Amino acid sequence: MTKSGRFWLKQENEYAVGDRKAMEAGGGKFLNFIAIVLRKKRAE
Repeated sequence: MTKSGRFWLKQENEYAVGDRKAMEAGGGKFLNFIAIVLRKKRAE
């Protein structure tokens, strides 16, 4: 995870708290996959 991503998840606003819960439940695996797909499509 990037430095900015870690910073975001440490915030106490309602959106960051929800994102933190999603990451703790394993959502980070999917975000990494999505980032790879987006990078690949941009390169084409």
